[in-house]
Amino acid sequence: MANNGFCSNEQIIKLVQKRYKHLGIHITPFMAYLEEYIEYLRVHAFKENFDMNEIAQMARFNWKMLKKNEKMRYMSIAIHADIS
Repeated sequence: MANNGFCSNEQIIKLVQKRYKHLGIHITPFMAYLEEYIEYLRVHAFKENFDMNEIAQMARFNWKMLKKNEKMRYMSIAIHADIS
């Protein structure tokens, strides 16, 4: 992810595809985003006790937001995600 907290969908996808290129794995855009989102939560929201279902719901919500907006600040969508 970009150091300043902003990253486009394309940057996320390219980053994850580059990471797994040597394995010959096909990574969908959402899978790439989900991996980066989980890593972001692990680093920045480690005090929260999210289960995988909550993480998937938040990631789904945020993925929709990222598809609508070219760039968004990860911190704001991670903290203010309304998954209800």
